[in-house]
Amino acid sequence: RCRHPGVVDLLGVDERSIRLRHAGTALARLGPFPLDHAAGIVCAVADVVHALHRLDVVHGDIEAAHVLLDDRGRPRLCGFGMAQDRTDDGAADDVAAMGRLLGSLLRAGADLPWANPPG
Repeated sequence: RCRHPGVVDLLGVDERSIRLRHAGTALARLGPFPLDHAAGIVCAVADVVHALHRLDVVHGDIEAAHVLLDDRGRPRLCGFGMAQDRTDDGAADDVAAMGRLLGSLLRAGADLPWANPPG
């Protein structure tokens, strides 16, 4: 429903799989990011979320694993499995998730399992 340069293009869906073109590297695997870079990423995601909300859609699952950096370093939002019709609570949850996204980019994914391997 949303055609936006910050949204990963979906090429097709069937009962067995979802095919995406190579869209970039998940932010969850990169970092830590300096504050200005992290803030720029979150601002780009906020632009996408604004476009979604104007279409009465909430993403519902904004996190570093659902933001990819394309080959030019531009953030692209994916992971729309929890998307639904917009409600005030859902929109507020999307906005709160962007604050958590900023924190996770500054921490460099310290909460992710591969960031602190055992041993």
